[in-house]
Amino acid sequence: MLRALTSLALLVLLGGAGYYAWERFTEHERLLARLGEQRQVIERLSGSSRVAQAMVAERWSEDGRVLTRIRFVEVGEDGAPLSSKEVVVEGETVYFDALVLKFDHEYVGAGDSVKGKSILLFRRVFGEHQKPVDGAKLDEAGIDGLAESELWERFWEYANDPNEARKAGVRVAQGEAPYTRMEEGKIYNLTLDHAGGLNISPSPLPAVLMQGDG
Repeated sequence: MLRALTSLALLVLLGGAGYYAWERFTEHERLLARLGEQRQVIERLSGSSRVAQAMVAERWSEDGRVLTRIRFVEVGEDGAPLSSKEVVVEGETVYFDALVLKFDHEYVGAGDSVKGKSILLFRRVFGEHQKPVDGAKLDEAGIDGLAESELWERFWEYANDPNEARKAGVRVAQGEAPYTRMEEGKIYNLTLDHAGGLNISPSPLPAVLMQGDG
């Protein structure tokens, strides 16, 4: 009888230890899952995507003015060109004008299919010695589907009515025109922060695109 009770107690003890170990293991797994989810949210909020590239194709002087021919290529999420255009602006400093919609961080952190990152529409490019209205128009290749189209149709409503913007999950609706002094021999990458706005950064022109001496 004593042996049977001892065996039963041992089984209960082992069962309890096993359950405790299983509980600790699943708790560890849940913790790792939560950390993974948090890391994904942080990556979404801090991420950015390239939306266009630009370079100086030619620069010359004419009637006392500096003219710059800009080659501008808007790109999709896969890096493939969406539209390409060459425009001439006056000056060396170049502005890229766009409308930008920034969404609430909850949508961005969750990776929402429509509002999971900021979106933009390029409008025009102009030089430092030009009025914005005189700038060269750019192709608006950024609209992607019906949902985005509806957002753009109400852009100015969101820009001027905080209540409507809040209902739509729009945090900011505004125009942005970052600019830089563009130099020959460089590619300028235009990137859009997933939870922010438009940025410009230069990188060296690939050797294959550099003109040789023949």
